[in-house]
Amino acid sequence: MRNLEGDRSESAETKMIARALVKRNITVGALYRKNSSVAAFDPAENIAQYATLDDGESLCIQKAFVDFQPDLLHIKSCWVPLHVRIAKQARKYDIPYLLEPGGHLGVIHLNHRSRERSCPLWRKIGRRIYRNFFDVPMLKHAVLTRTQSYWEQQDLESRYHVKCKTFPTGFNEEWLSACRLHHPYPRNTDHVHFVFVGRLDIFQKGLDLILEAVRMTNQAGLQSRFKITLAGPESNNSYARLNNLLLRYSLHNVTVTGPVFDVEKEQLFESADVFLHPSRFEETAKLAREAAAAGLPVIASRESNFGDWVDYEKFGLCTELSASALSNALTWFIKHPDQLQVMGGNAVRFAKRWNWDNVAAALIPLYEDCV
Repeated sequence: MRNLEGDRSESAETKMIARALVKRNITVGALYRKNSSVAAFDPAENIAQYATLDDGESLCIQKAFVDFQPDLLHIKSCWVPLHVRIAKQARKYDIPYLLEPGGHLGVIHLNHRSRERSCPLWRKIGRRIYRNFFDVPMLKHAVLTRTQSYWEQQDLESRYHVKCKTFPTGFNEEWLSACRLHHPYPRNTDHVHFVFVGRLDIFQKGLDLILEAVRMTNQAGLQSRFKITLAGPESNNSYARLNNLLLRYSLHNVTVTGPVFDVEKEQLFESADVFLHPSRFEETAKLAREAAAAGLPVIASRESNFGDWVDYEKFGLCTELSASALSNALTWFIKHPDQLQVMGGNAVRFAKRWNWDNVAAALIPLYEDCV
């Protein structure tokens, strides 16, 4: 089988799955954006590479199809015009494709994208036009849609009436090597430490819900029994906005800090008890997956594309998108520290079961059904 992987701007997952497929004797090619920050494959990896340029994208895509002659195209993500053009060219050349929306077609995400547009006319009718003439045809012509959670599957099947298959995104081996379950639980004997790591986008990441939940939990008399750390790069003046909320709510047990990488991130995970992931919409939940692989229980929303797995595999709590539900989850962990080690162990077992090799093994039958 000759499989062509359609790229997106953040292509780390694309590269991991391509390498895992090669190990299983699948001939793999990859489209990637010329201006992508992710490096191309090493020539020794035996993966054909085709760059798409900002000018002449359609011609680049056509060249890849003609040269590589794929049996199947796997399109990852669908929220930029490039993916629409790839799907359109696939239909032109009669190449079946499997679509992986990556959370981009959820209602909250679509509405948020419309509000970000400065043009009032676009906010009113543009999103509907784009949906009917681009999103829907792209979905309808896909042989199969691969979803990352049962929430996403139910949402797309109910609104678009498409055929979906669900299994989680993979876990990197280096994340598992950083697991620190050998440390005693709870590591913090007098309090529970909840952490969030990621871009500090208040709306998308549900940081407003976290702070309101902390306020409610503090009012219940539990302030001395937990603390929160929010770490990540600023987004839309979020540092100032978050600090204003801390002052308004008098949240002395919340710390907002800048981005952490490598050793600093490992040290933060080492000091943590639970990872927070109450996103309103999400792509691959990368930091939540990394935290789970390191042995941290997770509090996640279903809309984050990770909450279903947290719930089904019992490595944390899945909450509604509300401050009261999140406060209940915080309170539960504060009152049940004995469950931290149990859930942490469940998280690591889940991560080991869904390493990239096993994701590739799950993908190959889907590929075979599509061609």
